Amino acid sequence: MVDFTFEREVRTPYSEAYTIQEAERMVGRVDIHFADDIVHLAVAVDESLTPVSYTHLRAHETEAD
Repeated sequence: MVDFTFEREVRTPYSEAYTIQEAERMVGRVDIHFADDIVHLAVAVDESLTPVSYTHLRAHETEAD
């Protein structure tokens, strides 16, 4: 299974940003913005990420819930 790590880049009272890494290689970024009653999430992944790796990344997101 692919092993992803998330490294926090920045944190403010209303947002956070994380780099997604796969074996020391940056493969994406997560931006989270907290509003009054809603959370906005944007995920950008490198186009070289294989469909299998992307599926494992999505599974990793679910485990974090």
